[in-house]
Amino acid sequence: MKTAELRKELEAKESDDRLRTDALISKILDMETIDRWKVERFVNSLGK
Repeated sequence: MKTAELRKELEAKESDDRLRTDALISKILDMETIDRWKVERFVNSLGK
């Protein structure tokens, strides 16, 4: 009984960590997208 409870807690913690990691990755990707957009806009403004 104890082992099953511990396993459930561990699996729940692992899925929380995975969700946190996924959120962080998507946040970083969003930041890179924004920076890329800013850079492209700046470069395009130089060409005009």
